[in-house]
Amino acid sequence: MKRRNKAKHAGVLVPPVSAVPDRMTNQFLRGFATTGLLLAVRPGGRLAPKALLHHALRGGAALAAGAAAANALDRRDYGGAAWSLAIGAAGIAAIDTLMTGACALLEKETEDGQEEAA
Repeated sequence: MKRRNKAKHAGVLVPPVSAVPDRMTNQFLRGFATTGLLLAVRPGGRLAPKALLHHALRGGAALAAGAAAANALDRRDYGGAAWSLAIGAAGIAAIDTLMTGACALLEKETEDGQEEAA
């Protein structure tokens, strides 16, 4: 058996897993897809597409905020962790407000369209 020459491979640097940047867009997409899939295949019945989108957006925002807070805690940045959670909560509140307003507008347009057709 031949021994490997360690000096030959010493110049190869492999970054540790924690050195790879953890982008919030990736975390948001993971949460969005996971929540959407879980709700789409749930045994209790199907959700309306608007409700599914609403919950998937909330899941994405929650996972992104949680991941950002965990990363900040890993760096011992307690203020950053608090800000991450606060911004995540504000994002979820904004999603709720926008989705509720959009659903109300769509329902009003549908009602107006039905009244005009009658």
